[in-house]
Amino acid sequence: MRTTLNSASIYVKCYLMAGLCFLLMWPLGMHAQGGLMIGSGAQVVATASPSIVITDGKWQNDGAFIPALSLVRVEGSTVTSNSTIGGIITTTFYDLTQQKSANNVLLTQNIQVSNSFTMNGGLFLLNNFDVTLGTATGQVLNESETNRITGITGGFVQKTMTLNAPAGLNPGNLGATITSAANMGSTLIRRGHVQQTDGNGGLSIYRFFDIVPTNNTGLAATLRQSYFDAELGGRLETELEHYNSLNNGFSWYARGFTARNIVSNFVDKTGYPDLATRWTLASPINQPLPVVFLDQGLRCESDHATLFWTVMESAGSDHFQVEKSADEVEWVALADGMIASEGVGRNRYTYVLSESAPFFRVRQVDVNGTSVNGESQKLTCNIAGEWAIWPNPTTAELNIKAPFGQTIASLEVSDMFGQVILRHAVVDAPQYTLALNDQLASAMYTIRVIPSKGNPIVKKFEVRH
Repeated sequence: MRTTLNSASIYVKCYLMAGLCFLLMWPLGMHAQGGLMIGSGAQVVATASPSIVITDGKWQNDGAFIPALSLVRVEGSTVTSNSTIGGIITTTFYDLTQQKSANNVLLTQNIQVSNSFTMNGGLFLLNNFDVTLGTATGQVLNESETNRITGITGGFVQKTMTLNAPAGLNPGNLGATITSAANMGSTLIRRGHVQQTDGNGGLSIYRFFDIVPTNNTGLAATLRQSYFDAELGGRLETELEHYNSLNNGFSWYARGFTARNIVSNFVDKTGYPDLATRWTLASPINQPLPVVFLDQGLRCESDHATLFWTVMESAGSDHFQVEKSADEVEWVALADGMIASEGVGRNRYTYVLSESAPFFRVRQVDVNGTSVNGESQKLTCNIAGEWAIWPNPTTAELNIKAPFGQTIASLEVSDMFGQVILRHAVVDAPQYTLALNDQLASAMYTIRVIPSKGNPIVKKFEVRH
């Protein structure tokens, strides 16, 4: 059966106690027992922009609904279990409005909303199902503390759209506002409402975001996470900070915050190089997600590289261990890379790399032996990896340059018979110029450099006059 709806308004009034539904301006032959049901094999096609108003009933789609520019409004005060949107078929709505005067609406099947999903009354319970907003104009409107989409047992409200240099853009009004000069490409934003946990008692608010951009590098992004007071779940607004997880909520990294506003209900953080991860808000003081890393990275200097990390440490933190890897699978601890904890609080650490490797990371170790791994950092610094001595041959001076991560402690020059002619102490300099001052006759010589770490280096050079 195919039914075509014009621009008129169609009202469905259900008296569930009597098991009756009365339809006003409804085409003959449509079945509406207990709500609006589109039976298997049936097709309802809207033309232009009709309104379908369901009062105290259910939307059940087992057939096909072609929405055109129609509005479906769910209203009334019936109990939530009798106010559902579902069926065996995923319904695509154009405009959907919830206007319950009492109780809520329960989702029992995935739905799509091409244009506007307007919340004018009650909660919309995801119930482990998803609401997908249209890529062009799909948006959620008029959410508030009492009129909003939620789903503490699971389910998402999500939108995919192209983000090219977004400036304070909040896709779909879902509450994740992004600013970046980069072209992030097609980007999925998913909002969920399951409270996140680390397994050790740390809890987030009842809201999180999954952000999945096509381009996830060089973003220099600012992220604003918004929330409602009803979603705090006991967390203190004055302590909320950004947390993210690279493994869908199994482990968490504390990212801190740049600004927060407890009146407008948001927390900002600037300077994110990438965003492809799960994000939430939690407190580092009141039941924190105990991930100690606030920020971390690897900085290239003129002649060395520095690993840095900032942590929020709690009682029991013992030390940090710097590790290297060739493949990000097997990790080896650096002999000089153990750094003692500075104690409870927010602490900043740096470590000048003493050797070269493709990847480095920091592992935080508690007094009981448990540990948390920091993010892998790729070494991209363009720094020479061998000792350099020049000019060779020379006449008046000799330059000695240590490789990446090394410094010079002392050096000595010997003739070809092994007799030491010159000795110089050097205060851990990465480069040193040895003035010969016509002290050496034209001949071959050996220089022995004692580095600050590791074994001596022996090289030959020639003096010509």
